[in-house]
Amino acid sequence: MPLRPLQLHRRRWTLVFSVPFIALMALVGAYSIFLLFTGDRLVMVIGGIGAFVALCIVGTLGRSVVEAWRNNDPAVVVDQHGLNDLRSATGLIPWREIETVTLDVYEQRIIVKVAANSRRSITRRLLVGGDCAVALGGLSYSHRELSNALAEYHRLGRGANAGMARPSDA
Repeated sequence: MPLRPLQLHRRRWTLVFSVPFIALMALVGAYSIFLLFTGDRLVMVIGGIGAFVALCIVGTLGRSVVEAWRNNDPAVVVDQHGLNDLRSATGLIPWREIETVTLDVYEQRIIVKVAANSRRSITRRLLVGGDCAVALGGLSYSHRELSNALAEYHRLGRGANAGMARPSDA
């Protein structure tokens, strides 16, 4: 029986907690704009700075919340082809190129060491622990299910090099 692909989606409930903060910052921004028309120089400066900061926060956080809410596509896919991060430039890493794959539960990421390839970087290996790191923050997943899928797909994709996949004990 073939394994079914594992798709990791964004957590929707975390977006709900961002909405009240955005609304509060929008009110702070509106009040700061109101302070610009008081006539007192110090209050106008404080109001201008407050409006700028509040509206910058509302704009960036609000845009990311709307994009994440509207995007129902999976963020990371683990299947027979490889490990595919659809959110970043990492993209698809085929199993045949993966030397080792490790699920780092504490840092919430998948660390991938690529076999002799152009993606290899000594500095990146020292800082990250591997050639590629797929961030799992903000995604909904089961540690055990993801760990088992990574180990099994890596074993099937690499054939004789099955001992190199290290699942986490999460």
